[in-house]
Amino acid sequence: MNADQPQVVSVSSRSRSRWNPWRRRRPRQRFLLADWEPSIAKLSDGQQRYVLLRWAASIEVLERRHSADVLRFFVLRSMSVLGGVAITALSGIGLSGTSSSGSVRWFIFALGFLVAGAAGLEQLGHYAEHRMLSRQAREDLLTEGFGYLFPAPTHNENEPPDFRKGVETIIKQYNQRYNKTISAL
Repeated sequence: MNADQPQVVSVSSRSRSRWNPWRRRRPRQRFLLADWEPSIAKLSDGQQRYVLLRWAASIEVLERRHSADVLRFFVLRSMSVLGGVAITALSGIGLSGTSSSGSVRWFIFALGFLVAGAAGLEQLGHYAEHRMLSRQAREDLLTEGFGYLFPAPTHNENEPPDFRKGVETIIKQYNQRYNKTISAL
């Protein structure tokens, strides 16, 4: 491995408790700018500013956006599924009008509104699509960065790849796809 190439940092799940499901997550690759700095330092001042202000900042924004969309999606989806199961179970109790109180019927009614709201927000927010869009754009930007900062050995040094055009194309494609999913509302 080249000393200039960034190392992938992963969070190991072996040192964590195997009984706590929140701690048993898959290892996740994280973008650390410090790993890229030796290669960025070799660029001219203008190239360094562009890489830091546009490329690296875009990757960090997309990581945050992806994490937020994943959390929203799974919270809303869990509320919809678990609430739907609870409504079915509580409705079974409420079928015999003599065994259920008015409070149980009102609770079922309120829970139905909560489940409908969660399902509606999940569908209107398009969080499933957004999380995939941001993940794909992040991966495309990282690929473009690897190609620019760590060119292939057969790469002609006199003709560097058009990094700026590649980054702008990826961000433009992401914005177009994002706007398309928003306009589908």
